[in-house]
Amino acid sequence: MWGLENSGRNTATVKTVAARVSRHNYGICVSWPFESAKGHLLVDRYRGTRGEWRASNQMSWLLRKGERIEEGRVLRQQLAHSIQVGFLDVGMRYFTQTVQYCPDDNAPRRKERSVKELCTVTYGIDCTTLWMEASYRDPVTKQKWRDATFDLEIRLDSAMLHFTVSYKGNQVAYTQADYNEES
Repeated sequence: MWGLENSGRNTATVKTVAARVSRHNYGICVSWPFESAKGHLLVDRYRGTRGEWRASNQMSWLLRKGERIEEGRVLRQQLAHSIQVGFLDVGMRYFTQTVQYCPDDNAPRRKERSVKELCTVTYGIDCTTLWMEASYRDPVTKQKWRDATFDLEIRLDSAMLHFTVSYKGNQVAYTQADYNEES
């Protein structure tokens, strides 16, 4: 009954959805300092560029299943890449970051079969800029390394995830993806 609904007599209030609940866990695969007490597996252990033991294949969950997805909320994660860049290197150095999702109620600590790819962000930085990062030597191999730190921001809205990667305050990549709605 169109006329009744749109007449001045309808006292029902119009409700808008300001937030919804995440159906999945969303995060990125990272490496952490190796700690067997935290459940890190030996199969994931490797020696980092500073000589320390690290655990690869570890998940950093930024949005958990069941959490409220509030319009405009921003999730942040620093991304560190150890790179070898010399004084004479030219051109761009490219990096990728894959955002993962997982439908499990209890998200796994490491990347397992239930963790799936949502989208990938690719970005490049000029080698002459990366060369300006402080250098250090690997105590085992004596190779020279530099650490480049990036900022990943994921802005939530009701229909999409907006991904931005910045380096030293300058945006170097942007992409967007729909929330995964599969059950």
